[in-house]
Amino acid sequence: HAVWVQVTAAFLFCLCAVPLFGIIAEDRSAKGLAAFVEKRLYPGDLLAQYATFDQGLPFYLKRRMALVDYKGELAFGAQFPTAKDWFFTREEFEKYRKKRGVLLVMKKRDLDEFFSNGVPEGIITEFYRNYALISYPLEVAP
Repeated sequence: HAVWVQVTAAFLFCLCAVPLFGIIAEDRSAKGLAAFVEKRLYPGDLLAQYATFDQGLPFYLKRRMALVDYKGELAFGAQFPTAKDWFFTREEFEKYRKKRGVLLVMKKRDLDEFFSNGVPEGIITEFYRNYALISYPLEVAP
């Protein structure tokens, strides 16, 4: 009888938990953010992340991303000469973004720090959940 109760309890738990998996997965996955970003990318734009690296974005977007002020688990690979165009300090990024269109993804919590000297004219800021997307269109890059 005890086994039957345990099996029934496990079944009911799974039955109730399964709908939650979709909610949790959507919140944890980069798939929604990637779809949001993809609609705002133009051919030739540099796609970058600031102060973080969400590994799901390059996977879902099927493209490489530059990192600004972050190396984290990629620090070893960042040392190689072939990586120099993919890892930027903030100063290097400011120079580079003037040469081409850029879409920068960052956590909302990093916005104040990133724009501590003010928001440059002509950029577009949009939000998706706890992320901010900063567009630097080529035509308005100083």
